[in-house]
Amino acid sequence: MAGPPVGIAPVHAGRADLRIALGAGERSVPVKLRYLPAAPWWLPGPEHELTVQVARASALRHLPWAVVLLALGAWILAGWRRPPRTERALEARPTPRQPRRASLHWAPEAFPSGGWSGAVIDAHDGTPIGGARVCISGGGTKRSVTTDARGEFTIDAAPADGPLTVSVHAPWHSELERALPPPGRLTIALVTRRRALLARFVDWAERWRSASEASPREPTPGEIARAASERKHEDVVAWANAVEAAAFGPDPVDRHREAAVRALEPP
Repeated sequence: MAGPPVGIAPVHAGRADLRIALGAGERSVPVKLRYLPAAPWWLPGPEHELTVQVARASALRHLPWAVVLLALGAWILAGWRRPPRTERALEARPTPRQPRRASLHWAPEAFPSGGWSGAVIDAHDGTPIGGARVCISGGGTKRSVTTDARGEFTIDAAPADGPLTVSVHAPWHSELERALPPPGRLTIALVTRRRALLARFVDWAERWRSASEASPREPTPGEIARAASERKHEDVVAWANAVEAAAFGPDPVDRHREAAVRALEPP
C-alpha cells in the first residue's frame, strides 16, 4: 500500500470520479484512499484501506474491431466500381480541457458610485475568501482594503496621474495582479497555492514528456520524478518531489513555501 499516487480526482459536491492506473494482469491490489484538503481549515478524515480487483482482459476484447473490419471490407468490395475520389470525414477530437484559472471579471454597477466594489472567491468552488487584501496602486495612488467574511470589499475612487493596477493577496491563495478596469463591480477568482503549483507542473510536464509517454491522463509528480530519474535529470526529480509534497502533503502552503517550490522549477 505504500508507494506513489496512482490516481487523483477533484471533489465536487461531495463526489469524485477517481480513475487509477494499476497496469495489466488479473490480481488484487491494496490501495489507500486519502482526502487532501485544498485549504487548511478543512480537516481530512482517516485514510481508507480497500482492495481493488483488477480483472483479466477478456478474450473477446478484439471482437468489436473484427466486426468493424469485416464491415469495412464489405463496404470496399461493394463500392469498388465507384469513382476513386472519396471524401474523408474529419476526425472527431475531444474538447480541450478548460482549467479553472485565476481571473478578474468586470461588470458595471447598477447604481454607479465612482469606485469599485466586488468579491474575492475561490476559482474552483466559488467559496468567498475572507481576509484577502485588495490593493490599488499606480499614478501616485495607493489604497488597500480587506475583504469581509463574505469576501466582499469596497474601494472609493481616487484621482490618479496614470494607469492603475489591482493586486489581491490571501494567505492560502496565489497572488493575482491585473490592470484595474473602470469603476464598477469586480469578481476576483483566486487559485489555492496547492492547485497553482500543481497546474504549473502539469503544464510543464505535458511538454516535457516524450511522445511515447503521452497519455490523456494528467501526469503526476511521481510519474515525472521516476521518468526524470531514468534520464538523469536530477533537477526535475527535485522539483517534482517538492511539488508532490506541497500539493498532496498535510502542511498548508503559504507564500514562502510556494516561492521555494517555484524556485526549483527547471528552465
